[in-house]
Amino acid sequence: MDIDGDRTLDFYEFCYLGFMMTQDGAYGDLVELSKDSKIVKKSFIDMHSFYRKYDADGNLRLTYDELEK
Repeated sequence: MDIDGDRTLDFYEFCYLGFMMTQDGAYGDLVELSKDSKIVKKSFIDMHSFYRKYDADGNLRLTYDELEK
C-alpha cells in the first residue's frame, strides 16, 4: 500500500489499504468491531472514487484548488 515507497502511509494509502482489505474479505482484520461491513465497503469505494476524480494531476495528493472543485 506504500505507493510512493517512503515507508509510511499517508491518508490516501491508509484508505486504499482499508479498501483493498474489503475487497479481499479481510476487512475484519483492520476493524474488528464492525456492525455492517457492506456500508463500510461502499464508503471506501465512494471515497476512493471521489478522491481519484478530483485528483486532476494524478499525483495522489489533493491541492486546495482540487478540493474546491
